[in-house]
Amino acid sequence: MFRNWVLEIRYLNVMTHVPVLLDEVISYLKIKPGGVYIDATLGFGGHAQKILEIIGPKGIMLGVDIDQEAIDEAEKKLSRIGKNFRIFCDNFINIKNLVYQQNIRCVDGILFDLGTNIHQIKSGARGFSFLVDGPLDMRLGRKPVQKNTQFRIKELTAAEILNKWSEEKLADIFWDSGEIKARKIARAIVLRRREKKFERTGELVGLIKKIKRGYTKIHPATKVFQALRIAVNDEIKNLKIALSDSLDLLAPRGRLVVISFHSGEDRVVKNFFKEQKDLKILTKKPVTPSEEEIIKNPHSRSARLRAAEKIAD
Repeated sequence: MFRNWVLEIRYLNVMTHVPVLLDEVISYLKIKPGGVYIDATLGFGGHAQKILEIIGPKGIMLGVDIDQEAIDEAEKKLSRIGKNFRIFCDNFINIKNLVYQQNIRCVDGILFDLGTNIHQIKSGARGFSFLVDGPLDMRLGRKPVQKNTQFRIKELTAAEILNKWSEEKLADIFWDSGEIKARKIARAIVLRRREKKFERTGELVGLIKKIKRGYTKIHPATKVFQALRIAVNDEIKNLKIALSDSLDLLAPRGRLVVISFHSGEDRVVKNFFKEQKDLKILTKKPVTPSEEEIIKNPHSRSARLRAAEKIAD
């Protein structure tokens, strides 16, 4: 058990951000020169960089991300390839308005990579990491976003959830967003906060490790942290809105590709694809990383890719 956590720390320390399922993303998006594409979760621009290279100077690449720090790095990377891209610091629930503001009415492909980037995981200051102590924040966006948008910086933090939400509600989010039976953890959280409020990630990790003993392939705090991050940022609700709006943006034969990292997200995507009469599903089963990719990039191990094409009228 300890050995696995040490390996995970080592990978986080040495890895730069690597785009997950890059070849598969490019293939399923069916990118064409001169096309218009959206990376709705830009991150450090790994996928967007390849898209920009293929579409050439006559194409347009739009990027959306809620994390300004990631955007700053992505912009440097993309600027070395071309100038035909536009980036928005915003939540992808506003994707349709952002695109329409650019006088673009339809696009050839949209990508959602729902994973948390390595920088966010490594940064103790953001509160995402169970390996590095930091404040219990977990907000994906903490800086001002674009004007004329519905989105505003969230006030809710992981600390507020842990210190104020009921035992039942805590257990529910751990199940709904982390898919773990965590009644013991929820109860322990409520008992502990009566003595001292939660402020640091290390405090939560210490509590979880006392409860969840024994060998496991992943750190015992992994899914609890995942569930808190999803709850803080309304990720499931936002995904449902963004998928619906993305369908409106797609041109006939335009493609939608989504990479998810836990079964709750994947289920949302799967059900959405099935429910849309004007979508042709291209992936009967989710596409997963090869063993070679997982060895090179352990972060990719839980990735699941689904793709669909808008049916021509």
